[in-house]
Amino acid sequence: ALRSLCAPPPLQSLSPGLAALSVALSATLRRLCPRLSLHHEEEEEECRRVAASLACNLFTVTDAELLPVGVALYPTAALFNHSCDPGAAQVFPRSSATSCSSSSSGRGGERVVEVRTTREVQPGQEVCLAYIDTGQPRLARRRTLFQTYHFLCSCHR
Repeated sequence: ALRSLCAPPPLQSLSPGLAALSVALSATLRRLCPRLSLHHEEEEEECRRVAASLACNLFTVTDAELLPVGVALYPTAALFNHSCDPGAAQVFPRSSATSCSSSSSGRGGERVVEVRTTREVQPGQEVCLAYIDTGQPRLARRRTLFQTYHFLCSCHR
């Protein structure tokens, strides 16, 4: 499922952190599925692909002051495409409910993501998020997007 969210970057471009995550995923996969039919090399390649897909779909979760407090995977929100002139933004409201129950609605104080439009959206119009700081110059934005998400931004901005 993670692989379907984005095309993973070339395996040789993985950072040392992702390579370590790949090794950990491989070990976990072997423990959970001892009769796995993949050869060791195929298993490691599959884990690297999953790690790369995971990395390009994580959201930096922020607090009310927009300071990072962690990272999380929100599969539905990860389906939004990028634009340097986005029509929406992700926010991480914190529920004030005191219940300790766990649910996707944010009760118990866990972090949920909300995608809120930043301007009027017409029927059929694509709603995009900004994957990066759009205050950067165009070439810097394009370089960051290519290095991080492995695509060349061609939006109108």
